[in-house]
Amino acid sequence: MAQLDFPSVSDISADTEELAMELKEKKIDTFRVRWLIEDRGADVPKAMTIAHLKEQDLLKNASLRPLGLQKYLHQGH
Repeated sequence: MAQLDFPSVSDISADTEELAMELKEKKIDTFRVRWLIEDRGADVPKAMTIAHLKEQDLLKNASLRPLGLQKYLHQGH
């Protein structure tokens, strides 16, 4: 049986979980997303894993595209 690559529950901050929930929404609150990442230190790669998003989804989804989340993926934020 294959093991999924999900972060363990103890490695996930409340802000990262909140970011994941926000990224799943149909209408994303861009100010809240930026606040969670820049001010609260939410982990973008972990949030994307929780939200079942891939990097290509950031470019395809019209709600996610303007957020520019790719820069956080490649700088190890």
